Amino acid sequence: MMASTLEGNPKLQGKTNKKNTRLRYIKMHVIEDQSSESFEKATKDHISPSAELHTDGFKSYSKLKSYVKKHVAKKIPPKEAEKLLPWVHTTIAK
Repeated sequence: MMASTLEGNPKLQGKTNKKNTRLRYIKMHVIEDQSSESFEKATKDHISPSAELHTDGFKSYSKLKSYVKKHVAKKIPPKEAEKLLPWVHTTIAK
């Protein structure tokens, strides 16, 4: 599980064609399996209730909205993953 916060360039506010290129922080947590219970526990223990989560449509994420302010889950085609969740692949590759 990975949580990140993006902080964009204030000069680019309102310009939709500009990519947010600044990562404020990243936090990763190892979990035992990919069960919904494991993701729920990690979310409850490590992510603020005021957070907004953006995830793919993985079934085990379905109850995360109970632990945060907002949970946006989208089924993401593989070709669009880097565009919609830009820091996931970058972080895992490092």
